Amino acid sequence: MLIHPRLTFALLAVLVLNLGTLHSWGFYTPWAFLAVIVAILLGIAALRARPGEIPLAGRSTVCAAVVLHFAAMFSTGQLYSEPNSVILLPTVIGFSFAATVVVGIWSTNPEFSRKLFVIALCIVLTGGLTLRTLAIHSSPDPVVDVLALLRDGADHIIAGDNPYASDIVTPYGTPRARQFGVTEPPDPRPAGYPPLPLILSIPPRLLGLDVRYSIAAADCVGAVAIALAGYRRRQPGIGLFIAATYLQLPRVPFFIEQALYEAMNAALLGPGPFPAGVWGAGAFFHALRRGGVAGFVVRRAS
Repeated sequence: MLIHPRLTFALLAVLVLNLGTLHSWGFYTPWAFLAVIVAILLGIAALRARPGEIPLAGRSTVCAAVVLHFAAMFSTGQLYSEPNSVILLPTVIGFSFAATVVVGIWSTNPEFSRKLFVIALCIVLTGGLTLRTLAIHSSPDPVVDVLALLRDGADHIIAGDNPYASDIVTPYGTPRARQFGVTEPPDPRPAGYPPLPLILSIPPRLLGLDVRYSIAAADCVGAVAIALAGYRRRQPGIGLFIAATYLQLPRVPFFIEQALYEAMNAALLGPGPFPAGVWGAGAFFHALRRGGVAGFVVRRAS
């Protein structure tokens, strides 16, 4: 199978950015800054690459994805997790990686039909959704004001109130906050989120669920956009493999715990209003924050 150089450079950018920021939890350090610069340069190289064989492109692409999966297995830490998540989350990622390998090999079959593609995609999505569900249950009550902002903001909208003129139940200044050494003062009206995440948080609240399920579902929609980008370019194996890598990037449990809503951008912009032209673009924009430029690259690669 011909691997487009764009994909190789993109995954190398993802790898550098993720490994270079693992030690800092996403905050600034000199090494993290250097990793960001190198990842940007690799991303530019990906966008400017032209079709054609480059030495070790296929092996480099696969190795980068494999390293990302293994890094994910060793970066499942959460700040407010329950003790049972220490072994459970890496195990889920391990099983998901095994399923990804099987799906990748399976999809190279010349008789790989649309029905089999749907089955394989369901396997990939099951692994990603399971990891996120366990991440939510492993840290059901994090001391994070943005989670309270999404939850209470959605509740205010359901009640017909203005979420930007209403207080939230702040997690700061509580016994649980003191238990974890969080000394932030209580703030019933922290800096607000834009309307999009508040609106998309309404469905789980109507069902009495954690608002982070909307973020988990949004990540899966972004992965579907990536997989379909590969399928439409007659590269179903690449699409599935990159979609699985996207769902299993390092620090996924931490992102879910912190209720970071950027995945919702991938869900809305990934399929896009004009799928034939911008399929996978949302996953690309979300990837700039998470480290995965694969959605855009798979769409362009052929």
